Formats: sequence, C-alpha cells, structure tokens
Amino acid sequence: AIANIPRATGETRAIAMGGRMWVLGGGRTAPNPSTQVDIYDPADVMWALGTRVRWHEDLLPIPGAHGNELDLITVDEICYFRADAKYTLVVTATADIPIRVPIKELIERLDPNVFWQIHRGTLVNVNAIAGVTRRFDGHLAVRLKQRKETLAVSESYVHLFKSM
Repeated sequence: AIANIPRATGETRAIAMGGRMWVLGGGRTAPNPSTQVDIYDPADVMWALGTRVRWHEDLLPIPGAHGNELDLITVDEICYFRADAKYTLVVTATADIPIRVPIKELIERLDPNVFWQIHRGTLVNVNAIAGVTRRFDGHLAVRLKQRKETLAVSESYVHLFKSM
C-alpha cells in the first residue's frame, strides 16, 4: 500500500519517472495553486517533498516522443532545437528527439535569456555554448560543450554574440 501523501492535494497530476511517482502541484484557484512536487519512492515506502519547481523554466514536456509516453526533459539537458521537415529536433547531449512543436511556438514558450534563436530554424541553449568561431566563409558558428557538431549563425543573429 502507498503511504498517505504528506499534504492536502486537489486537481493534481502524477507521472511515473525514474522508478518513482511524482505528484505535481495542485489546484487552479486560491488557496490551492501549488508548484510543490511530492515524490513517492516504492523502495523507501515513503514520500519525499520535492523542491519547488518552476515548470515553465525547469521542465519541458515532450509529448509523444516515445509513442504514448510523456517525457520530461530538464531545460538544462537541452543543447538546442532544430527545425527538421515536419518535426523539430530536441537535441540533448545523448539524443535527438523529434517533436511536433514548431520553432515559432518554442520561441514563445522558452526564456529568451536561455534560448537564443541563431538561425531561422535553430534555438540554442546559451548554457550549452562552448564558444563561437568564424568559419572560412566569414560566418559565425557555435561550438557546443556536449556535442561535436557546430551550429551556423545567420547574419540576422550575429548581434547576439557581440558581447561574448
């Protein structure tokens, strides 16, 4: 049996991730709205109160990335997004995950201080940038900390790197 959850909840959602059950937030109106996360670990047979999560800043839900599953990828894990035909690729250090969310929508959802648009179809995580080089043709290219490929910077976005 699962132990009682340590706080009153209502209108919550739960996901299974990493062998644990995560109960996320709760409520839509005062006094219930919450960003608390309660984590149940069946190995410990107890609940752990998670830290407050800034969902719009810390996690990006990736629906349908693996069939009917919902993957949660932390924003820190994402190196960049790249438009690819009908999909957008979410590129992490170890995976390229296709999603059906256009770059334009991601630009509206993501923090512009963390994700810079460097090309019409590319958003890069500023924290994933190792450096910037000038290619033989004079254009800039972004080098990444955890990936081997470089990302072309369109002339329209060169101004982002003037302060670097």
